[in-house]
Formats: sequence, C-alpha cells, structure tokens
Amino acid sequence: MGKRDKRDVRRWSASELVGMRVGIYARASDDAEDTETSVDAQNGRGKKWADSVGAEVVARYCDNDLSASRYATKERPDFNRLIKDVEAGHLDIVWFWTLSRAQRKMAVYAHFRDLCAERGVAWVIKRRLYDLNDSADRRVLNSEAGNAEALSDEISENVKLGLELAASRGRPHGPVIFGYRREYDNRRRYVGQFPDDENQRSPFPPHEEYNSAAIVREIFRRLADSDPKHAIKRDLERRGIPNPSGGKVWHVPTITGIAKNPAYLGKRVYRGEILDIPTPDNWIPVLRTEAEVATFYAAQTVLNSPERKNMKPTRAKHLVSFIAECDRCDRTMGTDTSKNPSRYICRDRHLNIIEADLDRYVRTYVDAYLAREDVRQFILAGKSDDPRLLRLRAEAERLRNQLEEYRQLAESGQIDPPDYARISQKLKANISEKEREAEEATVPPILRGLRVEWDDIAKARQAVAALVSIRVLPCGRGKARTPENLGVKITPKLGPDAP
Repeated sequence: MGKRDKRDVRRWSASELVGMRVGIYARASDDAEDTETSVDAQNGRGKKWADSVGAEVVARYCDNDLSASRYATKERPDFNRLIKDVEAGHLDIVWFWTLSRAQRKMAVYAHFRDLCAERGVAWVIKRRLYDLNDSADRRVLNSEAGNAEALSDEISENVKLGLELAASRGRPHGPVIFGYRREYDNRRRYVGQFPDDENQRSPFPPHEEYNSAAIVREIFRRLADSDPKHAIKRDLERRGIPNPSGGKVWHVPTITGIAKNPAYLGKRVYRGEILDIPTPDNWIPVLRTEAEVATFYAAQTVLNSPERKNMKPTRAKHLVSFIAECDRCDRTMGTDTSKNPSRYICRDRHLNIIEADLDRYVRTYVDAYLAREDVRQFILAGKSDDPRLLRLRAEAERLRNQLEEYRQLAESGQIDPPDYARISQKLKANISEKEREAEEATVPPILRGLRVEWDDIAKARQAVAALVSIRVLPCGRGKARTPENLGVKITPKLGPDAP
C-alpha cells in the first residue's frame, strides 16, 4: 500500500479499501473461565471495522488465555500462523484491538513490522490505519511497542514486590497448596498456614482415612526410594485418596508438581525462582524435620537423575509396557527381554504374557474399534458444548448457505461464470478449513484421522493409552496362554463402549 497523508480510515473513500483482505488478530492473556469473551469482543470489533470500509475478513487468529510478554512460557500458535500467512501473501491488512494484543516484546514487534512492510501489509489498530513504509507511522508504532514492553516489565516487578511484601508479613499467596490448611480469626483475618494433619475419611472406596500432609510426605518418601510415579499414582487411586482437586484420578504431572514444589519446605516461588525471604513464624512447613528436608532433596536427586530421564525412550520400544496392568495387583507390567520370546511381566511376577501375542491382540482390537461407524461418529461428535466447536460448525454452515446463494445467482445469470468459479473455489476452501478445525477440536490430537500410526511406537503408545485400558488376567492353574486364549480384557476409555 502506498504512502498516504491521512490515516484515519473514516476519512478514506470506501473504494480504497473495498475488497482488501483482512486478518483479525485477537488475544487475551487471562481467561480462567474459558469464556473467550475478550477475544470474541475483539473479533466483533475487527469485523465491524472491515464491514464499514468494504474490506473482507479472510482469516481470524485467536490466542486465548496466552501471554505475549517476555515472561510468557507458552507458544502462541495463531500468531505463528498469522506470520506464515503474511509471508505467503494471503493478507493486505492486519487488524488489532491494541498493539499490546499483538506483542509485548520489542524483538517480536520489530520482526513482524519489517515483515509486513516488506510484503506491503498495513496495520489497523481499532479504526486507524498505519502504513508501515511511512516513517511517521513507524515512529508512532515504535513508541507504542516500547511502552507495551516497559509496562510488561513494570507489572512483573510489581507482582514480585507484592509477593515479597506478602511473604515478609506472613501472608499466603494464591490458593491453598495440597497438604496445607489456613486459619483465620473470627473477623476472617489471616492467622497462619499449617500442615493439614487432620484425618478425614475418603469419599471414594475403600473409604480409607487419610490426611493430605501425610500423603505429601508419603509421595516424597516413595520418590526418594525410587518408587515409579505411575506406581504411586495407581496406589493412591486404589486406596481412594482424593487428588488435590478432590477427584479420584491422579495424574503423574500432579505428583511431579508436588514433588518439585519448595513450598513444602516453607519457601515461596515466583516464576520458577525461589525468593530469598525467611519463612514467617506463622507458616509451618509440611516438611520441617531434618529427616523430612533430607527426603525432599533426595527426591529431587532421583527425579533429576539421567538414568531416570533415560527410562522413557527405553519404554517406548514396547507397545504396552507400563500401560497393560496385572489383574492381581493392579500394577502396570514391564518388559522382560531376557526371555525368548520377550514377555510383558508383572513387577511382582504374578502374571506374564508373550509380548508379540499381546501387541498383535491390541493392534487388532484398536483397529477394529476405530473402524466402527458408531465409534467414529461418537468421537467426531464429542465436545458438543465446546463454544469454539459450535462457532466453527456455525461458520461452516453459514459458508455453505452463502455458496448455495451464489450458485443460484450464477444459474439465474446474475453472476458471470468466471466470477462464480472464483468465489465458489474460495468458499469451498474456507468450508473445508472450518470442517478440519472442527474435527481437530473434537478428536484427541493423537487420534487425528481416527487411525493409529503403528509404525511410530511412541505415537502408538499414546494412542493406546488414550483409547483403552488393558488388563492381563490369570489364565487358570495348569493352563497355558495361547494366541486364541490370551486371557486379556480390553476396555475402551473413549467411545460408546466406554464405562
């Protein structure tokens, strides 16, 4: 786009922007309720602007609940997609609600600014259009980008200072950590934070009595003894111990998060950094004795040992090792390659089964299950109340209706055949894209395409673990397992047959 003296789009003639291809970028850094209200509002404003000048919105990019500051730890997938579309020449204008929605890092801003200038792509912020090849516009944007980065730094420093001040006064930060309880006086003023050593009965069978502080100490003790995290997970579930959220199912990352949290030593952490602040008198650590502190650091040594980190690739050589379970003890089964043929074997040596026989049985079952039409429809129809999925399906339907309207206009001679061919091709591509995004929103990533890549053992293991549970049963005293009678029970976790 050439240089122009007037950049308030309200002063532009409509013909100058009619037909321009607009990409709307919307971002919200905090959407704890997953409402996406903020990004929806930004999309609406961008669409309203495009309609007012006769431009065409050809793409929307939404990074919801993602930060753009230099402290961010997550990628912004749609911002990366926006960059690729600009590089490919698919856009004429990029619309933002504010420049800080796009970035809070000068390096990112400068790279994207120069890319758009090179491709002749203009920016619109709210209603003002900026020509990136115009020095005056660049000066304005450079100033705004610098302010956005400075504000991000200031916010970070203020938060850290607030944490330090709260810690120095003995005040807690954030929700109560599993294993702790907080006490307040009769006026709801904070008194202190203490280990939650009060026994209570589990709401889940077998209704064992427990207290969360003791569970935390148990996790550290078992990890220090090199007990596998999967074994800890299954044991806690077998005993009916509620997880930190109150549910029955424990996850390995939850156990890892507990094991790596210095808060159990009475230390406060901010963005992965342990603050150099003494533990206040009214904060009694869960791990406070000399032996308990030693156990904490022993657990860190085990978790960070190279030998432990190297176990995962080794396990990935076998399809269902540490996925299949022994029906006698509920523990997962490892692989004994010293046998010929190699076998999956319970770690307590209750049961074993030939590896090739079980692998073949699992592959046959999973392939047949995914080939069933009712299973495919069930998976594809999943998350029917997901707001993003509903929007994608509604958008695809709207585009199909629009395509039908153009077809009727072409049949009546109101649109020339070449124009109809061009419009229909574009609409069909957009419909296919919306349908693809809708399918991706419903199907777990590892099951995209509703098939398992058996040649990629790592992906195959993930798919099997997501789709089914496998239990190896006793075959009976004096009886041998045969390929026809393996004594294996497979239960779907996903689909119409799932419990």
